[in-house]
Amino acid sequence: MRVGRSYSWVILSVAFAAIFISSGANRSIGLFFGPLQRDFGWDIATLSLAVALSTLVNGVSNPVVGKLTDRHGPRIVMFFSGISMGAGLVALFSLSALWQFYVMLALIGFGYTGLSNVTGTALVVHWFQRRKGTALSMFQAGFSAGQLFLIPLTGLLMLVSGWQSAFLALGLMVLALLPVIAVLVKDRPLESSSFVEGRISNPGDPTRVQLKAQGDKPFSFAAKTRPFWLITFGYFICGFTSISIATHFPVIAEHHGFSPTVAAANLGVMGGVNVLGTLFMGSASDKVGRKNLLALTYLIRGLTLVMLFFTLDGTLLTVFAAVFGFAYYATVPLTSGLCSDFYGRRHMGTIYGVVMLVHQIGGAVGTYLAGYVFSSTGTYASILLAMIASSALAALMSYGIGEGKWRTGSL
Repeated sequence: MRVGRSYSWVILSVAFAAIFISSGANRSIGLFFGPLQRDFGWDIATLSLAVALSTLVNGVSNPVVGKLTDRHGPRIVMFFSGISMGAGLVALFSLSALWQFYVMLALIGFGYTGLSNVTGTALVVHWFQRRKGTALSMFQAGFSAGQLFLIPLTGLLMLVSGWQSAFLALGLMVLALLPVIAVLVKDRPLESSSFVEGRISNPGDPTRVQLKAQGDKPFSFAAKTRPFWLITFGYFICGFTSISIATHFPVIAEHHGFSPTVAAANLGVMGGVNVLGTLFMGSASDKVGRKNLLALTYLIRGLTLVMLFFTLDGTLLTVFAAVFGFAYYATVPLTSGLCSDFYGRRHMGTIYGVVMLVHQIGGAVGTYLAGYVFSSTGTYASILLAMIASSALAALMSYGIGEGKWRTGSL
């Protein structure tokens, strides 16, 4: 099949669809806490542990999936990941025991790895060059858009048809991705072709020289550099704050006196505004650099969490969802863009897979600790204080990355 220049946008569209559906389904799990607690008597800490383990499975599998993506290409990895996640969601339709919930969420977490960040990022950076930040932000906006549409839809399905039907519908959506991936995904263009968006035909163009000077660095090189660890430790805090808030937001909202439907709607607001934040930060990073915007994003996130210490009415709950949403996932195109800026494209799956592993470990720790603290004390106050302080630390680490030194090879 002959692939033309515009095929870059087909690739971006498929990557967007995959992360749209998979992330929307994955981030909807918190909505099921209330019904499962009522039907089975499982407490929030027990349910939170299942999500934490799923997040940990997702994190541990990121380097493996990244390595497989670098070696065999994104298409086959995305296809089998779709089978894993879709089957896990469909199986929850007949959930009757706690161990089933744990096993299926682990299967979902593993499948989610190959449908979202690592494979999608590796795919996009191979098809885009000069507008890499913009393309990555458009891809990552699928995560936010998935929340905007699928979380409220899941809440509505649960209200109309019950939680079992909602699990089934989410699973079928994921399985519907399989033929799209099989037919449309092309792992990468020929290096000598002009099919990559932004490839420069003039060999004297300074952008081409800069890209060539950048080179492709393996993980063994990246792990010895200061920027890698500043990016990675910052991303641990990103997971610690973002995944736990997304998972526990329905409980937080109910704790402030709001119904599950209102909580689901505001999770959708969070995802919708994050589309704007992700697109804005990714596009701006192509013009002004990435590390300062990353520091600003962490700072906004930490300041927004202060709002949860106050009594929220309907307006303030939506304001929190909107402002936190702006900073919620905007870290991802900035972080993945920095990884590609420093270390190139060839080993992107492996390098970003390790970074994502640390992110998901942070998410698992934050999700479980939030559930444990709430079950033990009846409040999220202490864990929120930890999130605020760690967000400030992440902002400082991001500011100290030293972006631009890669141009001279001084890492």
